[in-house]
Amino acid sequence: MTFTSTAKTLISAALIAGAASAATAGGANAIFQGDAQNIDTLLNLDLVRSSANGTVEIYDFHKGERGALLGSTDVHAGANTDVKVRISPTAANEVLAVLSVNGAEVAFEDIDDRD
Repeated sequence: MTFTSTAKTLISAALIAGAASAATAGGANAIFQGDAQNIDTLLNLDLVRSSANGTVEIYDFHKGERGALLGSTDVHAGANTDVKVRISPTAANEVLAVLSVNGAEVAFEDIDDRD
């Protein structure tokens, strides 16, 4: 099968667009903590990028082990700025933020009490 120059150009463009979409979707999920904060009853995340509507869950995190769920909040697809998550009062010095999309955990951020 032979392709014309125009067909080759269209096929190349489609392959590049598909690769770019896959790269964007794969790298779209992230949690950015931002400034140091005191972990108490409210956790602030500067930015949560999500490939689809999802949930950010905050867990107690001690010695590399995930503990109890402390709180959660919903996020929408795309960039979510200044995300606030109310958490159960805790004396934890470290928590784990987990972004879940469509039932899969897709991004993690280990947050230390650095205030």
